Amino acid sequence: MSLDTLFKPTSIAVIGASSKPSRAGSVVIKNLLMGGYQAQYYPYIQNTNR
Repeated sequence: MSLDTLFKPTSIAVIGASSKPSRAGSVVIKNLLMGGYQAQYYPYIQNTNR
């Protein structure tokens, strides 16, 4: 089994994504995009209205 699937994923889910630039999820997505990492990104924004 190759470790590439762990260290070089083709898709990434970002739990806690936010439209607020100072939030950790936004910072993670920004860094991935600015770093040029080639993957599908799936931001997950928790809905607090249940």
